[in-house]
Amino acid sequence: MVEKKNWFQRMRMPLPELEAYYQEQRRIDHENQKPFTAVRLRKMLHPVLLLALRVMHLFTGQRVRVLTDQRKKTGRPILYAATHIGWDDIEMIFTAITNHAYLFWGDPRESYQTLDGVLLGLNGVICCHTDDKTDRYIGKETCIRWLQQGGNLLIFSEGIWNTTEAKPVMGLYSGAAEMAIRSGAELVPIAISQYGKTFHVSIGRNIPAEPYPLKNKQALTDRLRDELATLKWHNYDHGPRITRESLPLDARKEYRLNLLRQAQGIYTWDELRALAFRPKGVCSPEEAFAHLETLIPCRENGFLLRQNVRRP
Repeated sequence: MVEKKNWFQRMRMPLPELEAYYQEQRRIDHENQKPFTAVRLRKMLHPVLLLALRVMHLFTGQRVRVLTDQRKKTGRPILYAATHIGWDDIEMIFTAITNHAYLFWGDPRESYQTLDGVLLGLNGVICCHTDDKTDRYIGKETCIRWLQQGGNLLIFSEGIWNTTEAKPVMGLYSGAAEMAIRSGAELVPIAISQYGKTFHVSIGRNIPAEPYPLKNKQALTDRLRDELATLKWHNYDHGPRITRESLPLDARKEYRLNLLRQAQGIYTWDELRALAFRPKGVCSPEEAFAHLETLIPCRENGFLLRQNVRRP
């Protein structure tokens, strides 16, 4: 049994020890089926937290534009499944949906000793370390239990910020589909895009999970991704028009640097890429052609050096 630490003790703990402490606490809470606490208080605090976010956005100059909201009222819990673009999208999506929802947060180490972590704790958050199989399982089962009790949940099925330059939506983990199927929740897709300090949010229609048995969770995941991509294109249609000629030559580099600035040293570029969902048997172009960097010319591969050979 791990000795319980109060808030002041936790704030003084080294981060690796604190990560292990929280992970062990989640295991104990799961084994004991610890009930969700202060739910009524969290719901009462929710409008206050939303007001605080709006005031903060006035000072920072940030703006949230909800382009479309196709949600329908339902007696079922809602699992909001959103695209993931950067550091600020959590608060922007909470501002857009207005309804109270817990956040499912993978790899939350950056929040353990920050004001953001305190605010999310007041709202309600379910955490897990995605590189630990047991902790992932506990996080998923805790989310399902929360949904079964009628609570709403916000999840980012891409797993990490979108690090691609051309994909509106990266591949999705199937966890959201499984949670919805097993809990009876309805999925609501949300696409968010950022243009400077303006965030465009498109909220899609409810997707019932009832028609999908658990063995077909991938089909529900595919439908969710299609809906997210459609909503993302809706954001693009209402965004600023940018011509290819107006893009700077280092636009790709600046895109990466912007994500790394938001990561604030918590993630490297390779770590961001590694956390994204990867279908089996699929690799990136960089991985596919990495061997060319160390290729030693010889008789067998000399044809690759011919001028008329098309190279990647």
